[in-house]
Amino acid sequence: MLRTELSRAGDPKKTAAMQAYMKSAMPYWGVQTPVQRDITRRLFTANRLETAEEWREACLTIWRAAEYREERYAAIDLRRFRFPTNPPTLILGGAQDPIIPPEAATDFMLKAKAAGLDVRQILFPYSGHDFNTTYDSITNQALLQIISQFAIDHGAGPAGLRTNIFTLPLETMKRLSPLSPSVIATSPAS
Repeated sequence: MLRTELSRAGDPKKTAAMQAYMKSAMPYWGVQTPVQRDITRRLFTANRLETAEEWREACLTIWRAAEYREERYAAIDLRRFRFPTNPPTLILGGAQDPIIPPEAATDFMLKAKAAGLDVRQILFPYSGHDFNTTYDSITNQALLQIISQFAIDHGAGPAGLRTNIFTLPLETMKRLSPLSPSVIATSPAS
């Protein structure tokens, strides 16, 4: 369906110029970006994906099966497309991050919340892009507590740990996955 819609909207007169401009070995249908995004928005809205796994599989299938560049753009659009069934998301960042500006993460969070998604952001004052994550550091203990509690609050993690994480000893926390704090941590929807 996606390929059919894109091929219908294509302009054969534009394909060579688009391909040359992007220095792409992959051919183009000749679909301008606003038209391509209208098509993907319409198709993705009409064919809602109910789970995060369906969404992931659809992104990968479209990307891998793409024969024309606009199909790859559609996979990217689907990656950006927000569904109410997306998993809860926890964004951890440094308030002084020079690589991922906190304002960008805050902007994403506000847009995602406006779209009805469950997103929480925690900025660490005086932190840049990287955190001190040695096991015994106070930062790592706090990060593990925050991430673990977020997962438990959203129904993830081992059934035996679905309790208040703040009562668990450090040794139990060490057994939990030591996640890199600079990534976005997500948990399955409850």
